[in-house]
Amino acid sequence: MKPLIGLMLGDVTGIGPELVVKLLSSPATREKANVVIIGDARVLELGMKDAGQRIPYVKIAHLKDAVHDAAAVPLIDLQNIDPALYARGELNAESGRLTGETLKFMTDLALAGDLDGICFAPLNKAALHRGGWNYHDEHQMFAAWTKHEGYFGEVNIIPQFSTFRSTTALGARAAFT
Repeated sequence: MKPLIGLMLGDVTGIGPELVVKLLSSPATREKANVVIIGDARVLELGMKDAGQRIPYVKIAHLKDAVHDAAAVPLIDLQNIDPALYARGELNAESGRLTGETLKFMTDLALAGDLDGICFAPLNKAALHRGGWNYHDEHQMFAAWTKHEGYFGEVNIIPQFSTFRSTTALGARAAFT
């Protein structure tokens, strides 16, 4: 049985929506997991425009309404982020606040057992901070939301290559000297 993964579009001012579209345009993505996009349909549309390609999607009200063997990717449309209100490539506190709210919504679904996991496109940590999310990074957000105590870290795995984060927003020279 494939895991059910909530996929967030990332910060609307950045490249996240485009990356999600490119990810979901590959059939291999949905062969490995059942995916539900969680975010705003207008942001998904922006991602399709930026990617220069369309992916079929269908709006659903609840995760239980998702059909995973159809061509269309299910989307829970939060209708919370209008891309027309935010300049691309610019730090925006309101965008950061809404990005954090969307990430929290998705995390709460996972904590309730409704999602097996979450995945998110790039976030803007400075925008999250200015938007009122007072955590050093998303890892600390997750630790607080899940009441996790102890060590945590990040691992990124792609075919034939893996990275392990040892620092956050530090250059290698500063980290290892």
